[in-house]
Amino acid sequence: MYSRHLGFLLLLWIPEALHAQRDRLPCAAPTLNGGVLAPQKTSYPHGMTLVYNCNDGYKAAVDSWWAKVRCLNGRWSHTPQCTSYGSSAYRTGSQISVSLCGSQPVVAHGVVVEADRMHLKYQCNTYYKLWGPEKVMCHGDGMWTEIPTCEDNYCVVDTDANPELKNAGVTYLKEGQNGHFECALSGYYTFGKCHNGQMGLSKCCTQYDVYMHYC
Repeated sequence: MYSRHLGFLLLLWIPEALHAQRDRLPCAAPTLNGGVLAPQKTSYPHGMTLVYNCNDGYKAAVDSWWAKVRCLNGRWSHTPQCTSYGSSAYRTGSQISVSLCGSQPVVAHGVVVEADRMHLKYQCNTYYKLWGPEKVMCHGDGMWTEIPTCEDNYCVVDTDANPELKNAGVTYLKEGQNGHFECALSGYYTFGKCHNGQMGLSKCCTQYDVYMHYC
């Protein structure tokens, strides 16, 4: 009888998994017209923040003289852009149509889910969390307001790197998601929950131990 209950229990533990590359991808150096990038490199590692400053007569399109952009697994959090004061995008006033700010900001691992005349609303892809404002608007001077970023919000379990687990490749689990994995020893299993980017797994237990709450 316990095996029937255990089957139901295991179904509750089986996560929706994502198999992806194990390594964080670097970002190629972005191009910036009318400004300077610092530090200047040909490639930037995942997680690195790059600062850029615009030349005289230009201003960063994120409403700051000095702007930052971050490398997130092969893509920049937004596209560095310097806008000329002499361009048709320059206006005065508190807020204008987003069409006057030029190209929509690109948010790595995010998409625009709502766009009207006065704002853009962003949402992050699965396994990522939005940091910053979800809505972006266009200032009267033709500059974008603060642009959000999509940060990692998941745990990674690499069974190939854990000798106690049965090889099953790399599995990604969302923050707060429960995981269930087979152990290398036949008939044994381990469980855990993704919390703050870390996956804490229990010791390997038999089905009977799980059913009797010994594990």
